[in-house]
Amino acid sequence: MASYSASLTGFAQVSSIAKPECQEKCGNVNITYPFGIGNNCSFDWKIEIICNTTFDPPKPFLLYSNLEVLHISVLQGMIQVMNPVFKDYKNWFQNLDDIYSVQNMGQVPAVLDWTLVGSCSNTSFCRSNTICTDETKLCSCKPGYEGNHFLPDGCHDIDECALKKHKCQQTVPIQ
Repeated sequence: MASYSASLTGFAQVSSIAKPECQEKCGNVNITYPFGIGNNCSFDWKIEIICNTTFDPPKPFLLYSNLEVLHISVLQGMIQVMNPVFKDYKNWFQNLDDIYSVQNMGQVPAVLDWTLVGSCSNTSFCRSNTICTDETKLCSCKPGYEGNHFLPDGCHDIDECALKKHKCQQTVPIQ
């Protein structure tokens, strides 16, 4: 009886992190949907990002708040921004008529996180091949899938053996 082995190979499909036709990067920062650069590239205009090319490298800023974006993690449901800060000097605020006129503030990194409003069952955020838990109010790709769960068809089946995520038998004896 002769036997031989057939090699099982696979590939991990790399999915886009932005909506189709939208810019995926500004400077050194990946811009992941639901955020987006330009009209109709973000889920909502309040999380639209402007890529300021007067900096070298360019820097992304949230359009709504003008905060510089340092990092976006869809998996963790967070965005890291540079947040303005100032030191409160004694009696300084007593002479201030307009708090929005404060200038020359320093900046520190800050993390903003987000969750879904309501329950997982009534959200349009979670797309195909995703799961959502009411405890965390966050969507994620199902086990065995990777990608951006906010995009339609954003979670793609992966070959966990090819990615060495699990101990897999690489050959199957055929008899």
